[in-house]
Amino acid sequence: MQTRLGDDPSTWRWGDLHIARAEHRPFSKVGALSWLFELRTPVGGDNHTVNVSRVSLKPDASTGELYLSEHGASLRALYDVADPSKSVFMHSTGQSGIPLNSLYRRFLPRWAANTYVSLWPTAPGTDVLVLTAAPK
Repeated sequence: MQTRLGDDPSTWRWGDLHIARAEHRPFSKVGALSWLFELRTPVGGDNHTVNVSRVSLKPDASTGELYLSEHGASLRALYDVADPSKSVFMHSTGQSGIPLNSLYRRFLPRWAANTYVSLWPTAPGTDVLVLTAAPK
């Protein structure tokens, strides 16, 4: 760690070593394209925290990096069944699975910061679809 982060342990940050990588298959394996398709962000956590983020102690086969996090919750959701308007979610890649779309990486910083967005945003004039069981 000293080699990678310097001599002063007070400046060391786990996120500087522990990077969450959302690998894209097959383009993460193509060096010239991986930056476009792959998502990366510093994260906290480890194998034994509430927000689990598995730590790889083996060097990555393609990059040689240590401590990559390649296993954790990409979708987090909290559902309030009593008041659905209070339900929230977060997905690591955001609203688009298309790398060339401007929304592709939109939620990544918020995902890393463990913040959420409303699942059912309410706004004036918003319609609500209510489903009820058909009578027997």
